[in-house]
Amino acid sequence: MQLYITQVRRFLAGVIGATTREVMDQVLITRHGGYLLQAPESSDLDRFSAVMESGRNAARAGRNDQAARLYAEALGLWDGSTPLAGVPHGPLIAARIRLLQQDWLAVAGDYFEMELARGRYRNVLGPLMACAGQHPLHENLHRQLIRALIHSGQPAEAMAVFSRLRARLSQELGIDPAPETVQLRRRIGTSSGGTMMRALRETA
Repeated sequence: MQLYITQVRRFLAGVIGATTREVMDQVLITRHGGYLLQAPESSDLDRFSAVMESGRNAARAGRNDQAARLYAEALGLWDGSTPLAGVPHGPLIAARIRLLQQDWLAVAGDYFEMELARGRYRNVLGPLMACAGQHPLHENLHRQLIRALIHSGQPAEAMAVFSRLRARLSQELGIDPAPETVQLRRRIGTSSGGTMMRALRETA
């Protein structure tokens, strides 16, 4: 056992850029009857959780610029891919992964909503397309993407997003889009008609 612990300490020292002695004193510590693994406080997960909560506090206080910056910082710590991908999944880890993914999606949704409310439609188009592509059944992300496309003057692309979402919901879940999504579909038609009228006036 002592030989294995020594090897683990050397591995951890290389990963976190510390000496083996520092790992022995601060990370994988000898305790009476065994060993204690003490995770560093500066892990990516800790930073993500702290920045996420700071962003939510700023949003609740009405400091939207600060909240948007903090949300963007939190999303920059993690791209939304499955966390703990190299760790064998028991029930506890699987439950923790689901919670982490829900937190990431919630932060992403809050960030996109804040940027859309500030009129920064084109700035979020790329990230929204990527995020909606990773979560093809997530209606709120698709509604946000449709709104960004409508306000960016791309009604045809917005219609394509709606059509793909409706088909996936029907095929995979056997449900129709929510009323809010259907209402956005009507806005696409209005936007498209307005675009056509403007084009006719410009060519007249």
